[in-house]
Amino acid sequence: MKNTLFSTIDSFRDLSVAVIGESILDSYLSGKPRHLCREAPVPAVAIENRTDSAGGAANTAVNTAAL
Repeated sequence: MKNTLFSTIDSFRDLSVAVIGESILDSYLSGKPRHLCREAPVPAVAIENRTDSAGGAANTAVNTAAL
């Protein structure tokens, strides 16, 4: 089965793929909460790190290209 899987993945090189959809930029923010907002019970966070990655159809395109 392992050889079948690898041969199937290798056959993807001969394919042309069109991805149709919205390209979205996903942003992940992280940090430490400081206090609760006055307007709603939501923590106010001091952002320490931001990570951006492809989302939506852009994620599908990136994953397809990786194959």
